[in-house]
Amino acid sequence: MSASSVVSIPTTHPALDGHFPGNPVVPAVVLIAEIEKAMLAHWPDYRFCGLERAKFLHPVRPEVTLMIEFAVHPTGIMRVKASAANTPVFEGHFALHSPEAE
Repeated sequence: MSASSVVSIPTTHPALDGHFPGNPVVPAVVLIAEIEKAMLAHWPDYRFCGLERAKFLHPVRPEVTLMIEFAVHPTGIMRVKASAANTPVFEGHFALHSPEAE
């Protein structure tokens, strides 16, 4: 299974206040949360249950449009890639919990 989503973190996001004044950068935890929300839009019954691998490749600024690509493997691992203007910003592998696993 695969899917993609487009997201943008607004400048008004509370985590950006003070992260870094005059040069805002989206914190990694906010990026992961946005990836999870985008994943849930495609697969509402799935949950992240572990982060197997994460590479933050480039800083993400607020209001930048991110393209997130998901690929779910039969092993229960979801590969995620995110890019901004064709520049890779994140690659990761998430362990998933799905209803089929119960």
